[in-house]
Amino acid sequence: MDSSSVRHTPQAIADIEAIESLVVDIVDISAGVVEELGKFGDTNERVVLDKCKILMNNAKDIQVNLQTVIEARVECKPYENNDFAAKKMAELSAKKADIVEQRLKNMEDLLLTLESDPMES
Repeated sequence: MDSSSVRHTPQAIADIEAIESLVVDIVDISAGVVEELGKFGDTNERVVLDKCKILMNNAKDIQVNLQTVIEARVECKPYENNDFAAKKMAELSAKKADIVEQRLKNMEDLLLTLESDPMES
């Protein structure tokens, strides 16, 4: 993508500022989650879950908004295949599969530990 294929307009700048605002909101929410988790013994699980849901929704909104802004501002050449959305979905699916695999491994390790020494737990 060269600079001649990107259109800079006041609307483009406003779109990017709106996305920046969403990113700042996510950082604020993340700080709230960390603060809540940092409370010794007083962690309110409901508050953490609610903030995490808001955080994930905002992250999804950022992804959709960025994709929309990029597609609206960049002129694709006719010979270019625009499979941005498909690539992003594949990347996200792969990351989710890796996370699930790691969590299953952690659970398996925990089970093995508990089975090997049931008197400790």
